[in-house]
Amino acid sequence: KDCGVRSSRGELDSGRKALDGGERFDPRRMIKALGWLLLAASTFSLLLFLYAAFIIRLLPAPSKEGSPLLAAIREDQYYHLLVPVTVPVAVVAVYLNWFSVNLFSHS
Repeated sequence: KDCGVRSSRGELDSGRKALDGGERFDPRRMIKALGWLLLAASTFSLLLFLYAAFIIRLLPAPSKEGSPLLAAIREDQYYHLLVPVTVPVAVVAVYLNWFSVNLFSHS
């Protein structure tokens, strides 16, 4: 005796239903939604980094009674040096990864 429900085509339905409307669970929709979420989060972090590293230096200095967070970001000496230092390290890391995969696949 099977516990599933037969569809109109006679196929056995696994019974995995969404909680809200009885729609069938589709993992492709969930993966697509997760992809869009990751794309939005990475875009937001890129814009936040660009603002903290470069754009805030182009804006006029905040007033004394302004946000202490914006003043601290403006006076920071770290973030505008992060990209020039990260690029050579990333190149070396990619090369070492390629080299190790190459050694592994040819052994």
